[in-house]
Amino acid sequence: MEADIPQSSPVSPILFAIYHSGLIKWLEDCVSEVKGLSFGYDLGWVATGSDVNQVGSILKRCVAKSIQWASRRGLQCDTAKMEAALVTCRRGHRKHLQPKLTANIRVGSGVIRFNTLVTQWLGVCMDAHLTFNEQHTRCMKKPSAAQARLGTLTTSYGIVPDSVRAVQVVCVQAVALYRSELLWDPKEALRHDNLQLLLDRQARFFLGALPTTPLCPLMRESGFTPAPVILDSGQQ
Repeated sequence: MEADIPQSSPVSPILFAIYHSGLIKWLEDCVSEVKGLSFGYDLGWVATGSDVNQVGSILKRCVAKSIQWASRRGLQCDTAKMEAALVTCRRGHRKHLQPKLTANIRVGSGVIRFNTLVTQWLGVCMDAHLTFNEQHTRCMKKPSAAQARLGTLTTSYGIVPDSVRAVQVVCVQAVALYRSELLWDPKEALRHDNLQLLLDRQARFFLGALPTTPLCPLMRESGFTPAPVILDSGQQ
């Protein structure tokens, strides 16, 4: 008897989680140097070491064991869709990162290469130093485009102001603040300024205010929360 479920069925991730629930504990017992991470259909392994070769060796054993576990249960692993990333806490120079440009993990006839720029995990772009600069750049591009589309929509169809404000909060600010708890650092003035500029544009658009309108009354009259307050509250 064969049975399946429809594409995008809400039951699918639940069944997937149940089916592979024993993998993480089994592999952590086999390869004690790794820790498993799982969210929905995404499964990852975290290994620590003193250099890239040590980490690569650990991950190679980890992938081989994962394939072994899957084959016993009639599953197949596609190495072409696997990614590897290096993260270091050392800053100040980049010479120690050079080995990652040529390092890779060989599994059978497949090769898993370490990403040289950023790795995206659950919608978050992580670079080698966890600066999240690329994540911030992407988060600010999308809201700017959404704000422009909202301006066209409002001009063409005359949406009432309260609806405009609600759409700005839900469709623009929410995109800009995605994973902001990871990005926010009081020392990173540029990220704060970029978000505040977006809020300023939203408030002036919403109120029809002049470009010279002071920030405090602009935020107060629009009902928007200033950037520092939003960013601080996201970390609480």
